[in-house]
Amino acid sequence: MPRTEYYDDPDAPEPNSLVVAASAVVADDEGRVLLQRRRDNGLWALPGGGMEMTDSLPGCGSATSSATATAPTSADAEGA
Repeated sequence: MPRTEYYDDPDAPEPNSLVVAASAVVADDEGRVLLQRRRDNGLWALPGGGMEMTDSLPGCGSATSSATATAPTSADAEGA
């Protein structure tokens, strides 16, 4: 079931859970920013993900960015 975003929606249901998450901005020497395509809605986003309460914020950001940076990309497939 895809996630529904409720930005400033007065008719949004009451929240029933809290998810701790982190995102990271990763740029190279040319100023390009690493993005990932979300599986739930197909939009581009900064690399990020959920984390356990015992994880550190820097550790989670680093692990998420590393996983995204080493994943195959459409540019890899196109030879760009």
